[in-house]
Amino acid sequence: MDANLIEIPGERVAATSLQVPKARDLCAFLASGVYPYGKLESPFRSSDGREGVTATLSLEVGQEPVHDVHQVEQVALLFSSADDWYPEVLSLRADFPQVPHLNLREHEYPRSLCIYGEPYSAVRLTWTPARFLERIRMWFRDTARGALHRDDQPLEPILMPGPRHLVVPADIFSRGNDDAPEKLWIVPRYSGPASELLIARRTDKVTRQ
Repeated sequence: MDANLIEIPGERVAATSLQVPKARDLCAFLASGVYPYGKLESPFRSSDGREGVTATLSLEVGQEPVHDVHQVEQVALLFSSADDWYPEVLSLRADFPQVPHLNLREHEYPRSLCIYGEPYSAVRLTWTPARFLERIRMWFRDTARGALHRDDQPLEPILMPGPRHLVVPADIFSRGNDDAPEKLWIVPRYSGPASELLIARRTDKVTRQ
């Protein structure tokens, strides 16, 4: 294993043992050799039960890329049996840079590439192995050029979605003209099995016990 590559927890398996249709189709497509920009490395089953392949992709990268994308990148492509969410695309480079359009995850590495903007219900209708791989290659190409995030796209969220809700002071972005960070105390207000509510208060508003 290359020291610069991340190993996904799980096991390598035979292509014939893959049960998830999209994983099986992608594996067969890469193994066929008809796609000149991708090479199958290994089918695998991850420790969370998903199936997929690791693959090496050849990419279009200029001489002076804005972001550190290499001409050859290795990725892990994972599919769930339910097929109710996007396939996950993970860069296996241990030093892949922080760039726009990465999915928020509990762990920073391996980085998860956000390659779709449309709902998965629409993506699923026309999904093919070739379209999927070309979408990934386009993501790498435009990221290398610094052109992936369009001028009319909204900013990406800075917090992961989940059951925790944080209420901040209404004037937190309008007090003063300097960029000095402001210290806030996070006070739990409600905690239940399905959600948690936290209140951010300024230090002079917190009653000390």
